[in-house]
Amino acid sequence: MPKRIITALDLEMAARLGNKEFMIGADDVVTDVALERAAQLEIRIIKNPVRSGSVSVKGGSGAGGTAQESLPVAGDAFTGAALPPPPLSPLSLLPSPLPGETGAKPPIPASAASLASFQGELEQIKKEIAYLKGAGGVLPGEADLVIKNGYLVIPRLGVFRGDLEVSGRKIAAISVSGQARGKKMIDATGLYVLPGVVDPHIHLGIFGDMREEMEKETASALLGGVTAAGCMLYSEESYFDYLPSFVEMVERHSYIDIFPHLIITTPRQVEEIPAYIKHLQITSFKIFMCGIPGLIPHMHDDKILDVFEKVKGCRDVSIAIHAENSHIVERSTAQHRRQVEQDNDLQAWSLTRPSLAEEEAVKRAVLLARSCGVTIYLVHLSARESIEVIRRYRERGGGAYSLYAETTSPYLTIDTDWLLGARGKMTPPFRSPQDREALWQGLREGIIDTVGTDNATLTLAEKMVDKGMAEALPGYPALATHLPSLLSEGVNRGRIDLTRLAEVTSLRPAEIFGFYPAKGSLLPGSNADIVVVDLQERRKVDPLQLASRSDFSLYEGKELTGWPVFTVKSGEIVMQGGELLATAQKKGMVIRRSPSNVKV
Repeated sequence: MPKRIITALDLEMAARLGNKEFMIGADDVVTDVALERAAQLEIRIIKNPVRSGSVSVKGGSGAGGTAQESLPVAGDAFTGAALPPPPLSPLSLLPSPLPGETGAKPPIPASAASLASFQGELEQIKKEIAYLKGAGGVLPGEADLVIKNGYLVIPRLGVFRGDLEVSGRKIAAISVSGQARGKKMIDATGLYVLPGVVDPHIHLGIFGDMREEMEKETASALLGGVTAAGCMLYSEESYFDYLPSFVEMVERHSYIDIFPHLIITTPRQVEEIPAYIKHLQITSFKIFMCGIPGLIPHMHDDKILDVFEKVKGCRDVSIAIHAENSHIVERSTAQHRRQVEQDNDLQAWSLTRPSLAEEEAVKRAVLLARSCGVTIYLVHLSARESIEVIRRYRERGGGAYSLYAETTSPYLTIDTDWLLGARGKMTPPFRSPQDREALWQGLREGIIDTVGTDNATLTLAEKMVDKGMAEALPGYPALATHLPSLLSEGVNRGRIDLTRLAEVTSLRPAEIFGFYPAKGSLLPGSNADIVVVDLQERRKVDPLQLASRSDFSLYEGKELTGWPVFTVKSGEIVMQGGELLATAQKKGMVIRRSPSNVKV
């Protein structure tokens, strides 16, 4: 049997089961952080010299955190040959060489505190791992799928060379590079293996038929490595009437998993929020401080407080907020309409929704949230002033509220210097190159928690591009280019490292919305939703190759460097070489949770 990597998560699970001893096989590898966590949890690690490749746990009252003999750590056997870095890739994240190899550096160690933050509901995952490992503690036979010789990007841990073993719909093990056996194999030599992307913010069915978009846009998502997404749902009626048909739609037509955010606009919906939480197991809602003319009304402070009162004190329930001051937007739009009509460019459009509108609304949203003790999630932030507001409030600390911030891949990669015309109309608008760099800095510092797309699919005709910037509709397709644009403009230009990118595009969305580590991780027991990327692959963006029903892309004709080359969903290879495989199945599910449970 190949060596297995014992992580802090294994020790967390053992502790939750009440075990005080943890048995490992003779060839197993225990990470330094796992040893540290064992000491904290008072679990004794026992090395069995007879059985190779086995892991078992049992109860007892042995001395905590002491191994029977010296245990190998990850750097001794987990890493492989020196990694050829992409341009400007941070060398501090490269793996240690094996004996006789040179040129690589050890990964940055994760703190025990960061790994001790697994707070999701783990019961189902523990059962799945126990099943996979079997009564005797050994995985039976070959894995169903092995991703071999790849550089595994494990959020909060770093980049390691190894094999990833998949059994059924779950990740079963991480093994020493080149030693795992599988019924199906992906040779990931020179490639990077990341958790499937969790896009926290998309829209479906706004401008087109919901069933068609469910099929086409989730297929497009797989091309971009997106395996789960948070969909903003809008209905003027009760969601008790709307959600059942949406669930059926996802289960019949989606290639990816969906977690709903219910847009709240009516007094009835406000009153029903506690019932939505209890009976529909939905714990994420959205409000618009500045709405969409003709579709979604503005929500003013009195109504915002009504919403907050319904979830007051419930930290597991989040309120997503479109934060712009509607009065400032209306005034600025009237002031600059003539210039928008004349110039028809992104710079003119940005004047209609100035940074002040976003900055003020962010301040007001945080103040109201603090007064009520609720969790808010600020969506698609675009302005550097907003980042400074969040930084200041987080430095102050205190209060019973929680504050999370999101930006989008288009805001990180496009600015007002781009010549997109009405194709680039969006709310909030694209801003200056300085704003764009401030967003990257916010990501690096941890001020911004997640990166989504705000994907809203529409064609050029539906967007009414021919009528110019003033009359065109906001929105764009972005699922297939989400990860490639971040790899191209972020990782390959040295703005962010791969580990942090995996955190903000996968781990943090899953954590915030309550289903980590089932998703957002490559650790054993997680869902086998995986994306394999080639950081060196260059492609010119062609909308016809993105599988969307839309006929344009913000990046059309531009060359992006860094693309997904394989996507694995629920243990099955569904995308290879930029094409959806004919064997890919529509097995999407709606992820639901309550404050005490999550179903993934």
